Amino acid sequence: MTYKHQEPGVDLAVADIVDWLAQRPQVVKDVHAVGDVIVKEVIGALDPPKGSEDWKAHRRRLLDHFWCDLLAALAATLSKVKRWYDDVPDLVARAILECRERERRGPISEALVRLAVKMVWRSLGEMAFAGQIDACVRVLRILAVLICPEPERHPAVLRACLEPLAKETASEVTKERLKQVFPEFAV
Repeated sequence: MTYKHQEPGVDLAVADIVDWLAQRPQVVKDVHAVGDVIVKEVIGALDPPKGSEDWKAHRRRLLDHFWCDLLAALAATLSKVKRWYDDVPDLVARAILECRERERRGPISEALVRLAVKMVWRSLGEMAFAGQIDACVRVLRILAVLICPEPERHPAVLRACLEPLAKETASEVTKERLKQVFPEFAV
């Protein structure tokens, strides 16, 4: 498939994301908050002195998919952290059971250990930021897709952002179109 064929599919997916956002004002506020940090704080901190010889070249490099790369990489990494976070109760239960066996302590039912760990972990998760990882990842994905000048030509944005967002936001028509132009997509 050529980019010329993929672009309309991506455009449909972006339109579906915007429609999805129209129904979720809190997500829009979150997207704006992260975007504002980038525009008001980060960009200025990265700039060399204005008027310097390197200033224009530096700005050009940052506009060459740097920001969507940054957002896509953050989204992909946080998604991995979330999967690891979700695995913590099983890892802890396994560690407890192995430790008890190794140290020849009295047996405790695996179901009881898993239940206790899950209950404690759930209460910790309610206190920790990790309960918000999904929302954070969604915001990063949305920003990356919306600011990327050519998502169809940017594999990191396609894989880490558009594909997972399409599962959540795309209409059935858009999903079919994406499957046609990106056969590797699982939407």
